[in-house]
Formats: sequence, structure tokens, C-alpha cells
Amino acid sequence: MIELPDDSQNLLSFINLVEIHVLDAIRRDHRISLHKVRIAIDFIKKVLTPDHPFAYHKLETDGLDLFVEEYGQLINVSQAGQLVLGACCRHICGALIGIRLVMP
Repeated sequence: MIELPDDSQNLLSFINLVEIHVLDAIRRDHRISLHKVRIAIDFIKKVLTPDHPFAYHKLETDGLDLFVEEYGQLINVSQAGQLVLGACCRHICGALIGIRLVMP
């Protein structure tokens, strides 16, 4: 899930640490399944940003799925890019919750 900056060395970059922290928040705080996290990572890497998907996108969740807003469109990245009517989703589900990082 997390790509090392240099495969020959087992060292993490600062960006890797950010990704790990976001992944931890997604799994522990928001309890998003690992299966959905993998789908989200694959989609973001293929369609949006190939490098460091969780470091460069503001993720939101409704408690079930992961969303990214891109070019004014709300995209369900844990459903392989299904577009969401943002106003409709926010009205029905309530406001989406941003993935917040809390540094210890």
C-alpha cells in the first residue's frame, strides 16, 4: 500500500509517514474496510495521482466509503470512481467528515 522511496533500502520518507498516518486514521478512527481502502488507492493511482495517493488528496468519508472532490465533482474512490451528486449526498447522508490528522 505504501511505496518506499528506494526499494534497496528499508527507509520511509516524510511523505510515507503522512500516508501511514492517514491510513491509520481511515482504518482506526473511521473504520473503513481494508478492501475499500485498496480500491480507493488503486483508483486514485490510476486516474488521479499515481504517487502517494493519501498524501495529496483531501479525503472525506460518510463512515462507509471514501470520497475525493476533484474538479468540482465528488468522486466515490472506494467504489472505483462512481460520481456522486454532492448536494444530494450531503443532504441525505449529512455532511461528509474529512479525514483529520491528529498528531500525538
